[in-house]
Amino acid sequence: MKSHQSQSWKEKSIFSLRLLIEYINAHTKCFDQPVTLLQSFTDCLTTGTFDYEVCYDPSGLYWRPRSIPDANSILAHITHYTDALALQKGYDENQFNPFRDATKIEEHLNWCAYYQKQKHVFLNHLSNQNKAHYYNSKQRSVSQLKTPTISDEKIYRFPEEHFNDLLYKGFIRAYSSASAPDRERLDYKNIAITLLLNGGGDS
Repeated sequence: MKSHQSQSWKEKSIFSLRLLIEYINAHTKCFDQPVTLLQSFTDCLTTGTFDYEVCYDPSGLYWRPRSIPDANSILAHITHYTDALALQKGYDENQFNPFRDATKIEEHLNWCAYYQKQKHVFLNHLSNQNKAHYYNSKQRSVSQLKTPTISDEKIYRFPEEHFNDLLYKGFIRAYSSASAPDRERLDYKNIAITLLLNGGGDS
């Protein structure tokens, strides 16, 4: 336990570990590897343990689904604790949530998050780049869940009845003469882009 952390942090850490112990006790001899146990535990945090189709919970836990931020907080507390435990003699080969090599996409996202965080760090030019390269190329075996991004912004669609007017009246080259031929008067590049977006974009 980190002694410098706040009392609420310590209580949340203890609560997270208690949930994990309850899950382990309810699933004895069900998992061969700690990582598969932790993945199943994390899944049950967000989905709950009760099967509403058969109105039964074989685990006996009767957990309700938690929000993704809450589940991620619990996973982070457990990971911090088990990382500290793995530093103790005799436990270093049994890390509960070890690092693995990140995929290219995961590594790219890690770097995006790193630079976003570095923007707000004073004297960020003094950061250890070798350490950053190492950690951004790694990923936890059981990663935190991503909160789905839901956009409720109203979408406006261009009126179909005015689409031809948009093409042949909206894309006139600047300073062109009204009597000039279409090849000189019309901006075919932007017309083509508009046709592609209208016909091949999301409906």
